[in-house]
Amino acid sequence: EMGHALVTYYTPGADPVHKISVIPRGFGALGFTMALPKEDRYLMTRRELLARIDILFGGRVAEETVFAEISTGAQDDLQKATDIAKRMVMEYGMSEKCGPRTFSSERSSFIQASSGPMSFQKEYSEASAEQIDLEVKNILDAAYSRVRNLILLKKDMLIRFAAILTEKEVLESRDFEQLIENYERTNGQLISIESLPPKAESAEAEKEKEGSEVFSAPPATTEPGTLLTDL
Repeated sequence: EMGHALVTYYTPGADPVHKISVIPRGFGALGFTMALPKEDRYLMTRRELLARIDILFGGRVAEETVFAEISTGAQDDLQKATDIAKRMVMEYGMSEKCGPRTFSSERSSFIQASSGPMSFQKEYSEASAEQIDLEVKNILDAAYSRVRNLILLKKDMLIRFAAILTEKEVLESRDFEQLIENYERTNGQLISIESLPPKAESAEAEKEKEGSEVFSAPPATTEPGTLLTDL
């Protein structure tokens, strides 16, 4: 999760980090990183879509960088990143080589179809299909390379912040930003966690203490302005 969070913080066009958690929430979700927009959003630019792909790759690249191994944990993130790249090329005309045209006749909801992974009725030549595949691959490869360079640059921060997140279990945006500010101000010599809130006891304990649920993860189909990455 810290990989997602750091990529979110340092990627231009990304929404601010709202909360990071390693408390399991539901089947198959070991944690989440939530980013929320500062204002209502009705459209997304190419830079913002690329930022989303970068963020989705953050967990996989962090895992590969720290452990020199990859697992099945990033399967959902990879699916979402691939869907965004396909839509950029096939629906939004955001490919220089394929040009300002669409390659699908069926319209579906923004970014993610409600029924699951996107699918298109083929209405183009084999040559165009090969060009689409190449453009999608180029978008994803370029994003993975950007994220790998960033994670390598921030590897010490990643490892130390991940240890803090493991201890605290939940970091709010102000706590996360404080850690980064302290780290950068002291060149990594001082990371203070004394001022952070105590370790969360459990989701039920949070509900009892606050009188209401501290955070309720949004459904699988989220609004365009909300990015939720599961570990």
